[in-house]
Amino acid sequence: MNSALQSLDTSMVRILDGLMAAWVVLWLVVGVWVGQSLWELSRIGETIVSSGQAIDQSGSALQPIAELPLVGEAPGRLADQIRATGARIAVSGHELQVQMRRLSLLLGLAVALIPATTVLASYLPARLVRRRTAGSSGGSRKGE
Repeated sequence: MNSALQSLDTSMVRILDGLMAAWVVLWLVVGVWVGQSLWELSRIGETIVSSGQAIDQSGSALQPIAELPLVGEAPGRLADQIRATGARIAVSGHELQVQMRRLSLLLGLAVALIPATTVLASYLPARLVRRRTAGSSGGSRKGE
């Protein structure tokens, strides 16, 4: 790429510089968008936590029935099972929310940085050599 870049005139190099900058900005925007979208999906975890808490409250509401005479222990066991299920759902919802937020950050960074750095890693060294060469040749290529 170095020799190809050396043979281009200044206006073409500026066009390439603009394209590289646009590429980097594009992938930064896409990465932020992906990260933000996944972060918004993490709100599902909040809904699951609320559902688990509501189920737990339903189980609590059944507890007084177990204390009624002649009813037996079955409603009390059912209330305990409902409350335990609600608690597990709430914990799972919280874990989902944490994992989705972590994923949103990691995937957003990956989407933004991998395409941008790959292109820049191949373009920037050749561009810096061209700039250094232009500076040492007496400035024959102004504006580099």
